[in-house]
Amino acid sequence: MILSPEQAYAIVSNLREPERTLTLLAAGTGLRISECLGLQWQDVNFAGGMIHVRRTWTCGQVGFPKSKASKGPVPLHPLLAEFMLLWK
Repeated sequence: MILSPEQAYAIVSNLREPERTLTLLAAGTGLRISECLGLQWQDVNFAGGMIHVRRTWTCGQVGFPKSKASKGPVPLHPLLAEFMLLWK
């Protein structure tokens, strides 16, 4: 099933926090859910517009990113940054 932009917006709009921001984070960056859950505020450079993946969180345990490429900085879109700052 492919959602239209309007359908996707309706779904995201009805999510509560932190699920809304987590969904936008995963969709907007392509990060794995374990990478999103492993992020800490210190990993997000709002001024520089980058996210640094330094750890993962899976099955209640902190781990390391899956690959060397996973550790690279990820661009943070200004709109996503706004949502993250509001949630913070």
